[in-house]
Amino acid sequence: MKSDAERDVEASSFESLYREVLQVLSSFGRHDGRTPGDYYVLGDYWGHPQVLVNANLKMLREDVIGGLRLLLASRPGWEIVFALWEPGTEKTWPRMGVRIRRDEVLDGLRREFLPEPYRSFSCAGLRLQRQDEIPVR
Repeated sequence: MKSDAERDVEASSFESLYREVLQVLSSFGRHDGRTPGDYYVLGDYWGHPQVLVNANLKMLREDVIGGLRLLLASRPGWEIVFALWEPGTEKTWPRMGVRIRRDEVLDGLRREFLPEPYRSFSCAGLRLQRQDEIPVR
């Protein structure tokens, strides 16, 4: 169990990373969770060292993922969960995305559901997510 001081440090780290994620993504699309925009970054800290991004297919790009990964270079143990959310596919697509860490990108994409050219998505550090790893939610 984490001490209050450890939780405070992690919450502060979350706030900093959250702001940096917003800054990186603003170069590639529009932040909005209602209309919908191109992406939405969840601003609530839930006690886990991660930031959750819901993004449409337009945002599934090597430069986007690479830019986010750079934010984690000095943050061991942190990850950015980049979950795909494409309007109109809520009932036909399973949950999927990538988990970005400083040393790897876990591929949890279900490519058979993706249109071209997204089926062949690749980026530096990408590896298939193993069955025993927590799925993207």
